Amino acid sequence: FFFLSNDELLEILSETKDPKRVQPHLKKCFEGIAKLVFSEGGEIVGMVSSEQETIPFVGATIRPTSMVEQWLVEVETFMFNNVRRVIEESVVAYKETARHEWVMAWPGQAVLTTTGLFWTSEVETALATGGGKELAKYVVKLNSDLDKIVELVRGKMDKLQRLVVG
Repeated sequence: FFFLSNDELLEILSETKDPKRVQPHLKKCFEGIAKLVFSEGGEIVGMVSSEQETIPFVGATIRPTSMVEQWLVEVETFMFNNVRRVIEESVVAYKETARHEWVMAWPGQAVLTTTGLFWTSEVETALATGGGKELAKYVVKLNSDLDKIVELVRGKMDKLQRLVVG
């Protein structure tokens, strides 16, 4: 709530009957959440970024109560848990999928995090097992992956895919 004006904070706290009216203020409350996804029953079932990447809440949903500050804390917890879940799933998929296909299937944050994790691990392994020679082999692999990504970028991609790959 640090980036909300007093008027915005009062408006959020006064919206006890209609949780959807808090949507315009979410960007200031949570980095990366532009809006929440509501079920027909009024439960919060997912979140959407400014780039329109959607992450569903798996395992449970949030039932907004009259106390906005309480269910917004739940949103924060669900955000952390579900982003972590998506990243963990992307790590598993990274091992099983060609990189140029994998990068198109996952949200941007998962792509950045997983790519950084594997790059670090693979560089450390190359340095530990063969030094410069193994590192040179790894550069060849990276260049091959990059060539395939370049082919993707030159092809037809929607705005979101282009943002993730870029």
